[in-house]
Amino acid sequence: MIHYTYKQLLAEGFTRSQVHFSAVWLGRSPRYYSNLIATRREPGVATLNALSCRLLRVAFHVNASQSAKVLLDLAGKLDDEIFRRAIFSIPRRRTPPSSTSGTLSAARAAIPIC
Repeated sequence: MIHYTYKQLLAEGFTRSQVHFSAVWLGRSPRYYSNLIATRREPGVATLNALSCRLLRVAFHVNASQSAKVLLDLAGKLDDEIFRRAIFSIPRRRTPPSSTSGTLSAARAAIPIC
């Protein structure tokens, strides 16, 4: 999703380079996006959330309706990705221990985690 967003912003003229995209849109170091590409990693949820917020903020200040539509569409897709990642990162429920010894750690272990 991050690569699609970069290409769309480049095509619409909202960014001019990977360095600009990293610093202005992602709010990260100038080589952040290049590093993501080189290491084949995806940005964290916090970075995607910040990007989505920036897209929305700019969309509401852009006069050209087609550009605003592109930005709003990108923000929506990023929000979907953020939601998907948040759902899949919820830890599985732990099974309670077979015997409780009455200690605090045993009591904590017995509390289910979503």
